Amino acid sequence: MQDPIIYPHGTFCWADLGTTNVESTKTFYAELFGWEIDETIVGSWTYIKYTIDNKEVAALYNIIEEQIEKGYPVAWIAYIAVDNVDNHVKKIKALGGKILRGPFDVSDQGRTISLQDPTGATFYLWQAAKHKGAGQVNKPGTVTWYELATNDVVKARTFYTQLLGWEAETQTINGELYTIFTSNGRKVAGMVKLTEPSTKPHWRIYFSVEDCDVTIRKAIALGGEVSVTTTSISNMGDFAVLRDPQGIGFGITTSFFID
Repeated sequence: MQDPIIYPHGTFCWADLGTTNVESTKTFYAELFGWEIDETIVGSWTYIKYTIDNKEVAALYNIIEEQIEKGYPVAWIAYIAVDNVDNHVKKIKALGGKILRGPFDVSDQGRTISLQDPTGATFYLWQAAKHKGAGQVNKPGTVTWYELATNDVVKARTFYTQLLGWEAETQTINGELYTIFTSNGRKVAGMVKLTEPSTKPHWRIYFSVEDCDVTIRKAIALGGEVSVTTTSISNMGDFAVLRDPQGIGFGITTSFFID
């Protein structure tokens, strides 16, 4: 039996999707990535986990109006592993972050806090108990990268480096500035500056695929749309950005980024 993946403090460990249209969204992703569906009860609500070879890769749940009113986006949300969620509360506030809820326990699975960075991007901190995180990464159909799109890269850089101890290095990729965040020398995420004023800051989740063009055609046939067509990254591979039938964005790539 393969050992579980270890997610050290400061690394991304999980992603789930809050949607107002569970049934059609559930089917879209299952068919697009070949995921199996495992519905489970967590507390009083249903949490739909996606698996490959019986290993959890992502999940979705029904987001309610009350959550949306509090600032939760209808979107894919990233989780960052930390050693102790409660120890971050004061620092989040001091650095200009906004706590949406928590800290709180998620049954016997772990302890978490939902928050927004000072630019408005939503994410979770996760202190694992029974649920450690994704059981597979860096293979087709699994998460392979997390990318922050924000309108203030300076403010975001300060927040994440000081909150999580990340280091940041900006480089030029395909003629555009791109920031790579690392944690103890391990690549954990990227950051780009938003170019469209109407787009809100957000964390984008990228899933690995064998061929972006093939996946795009399949997504369109399933009711999805294309935001960014297949684009090559020098010495890395291809990527594209799609929207599911509800308009929720996500990325696909042929590259494996997570160390």
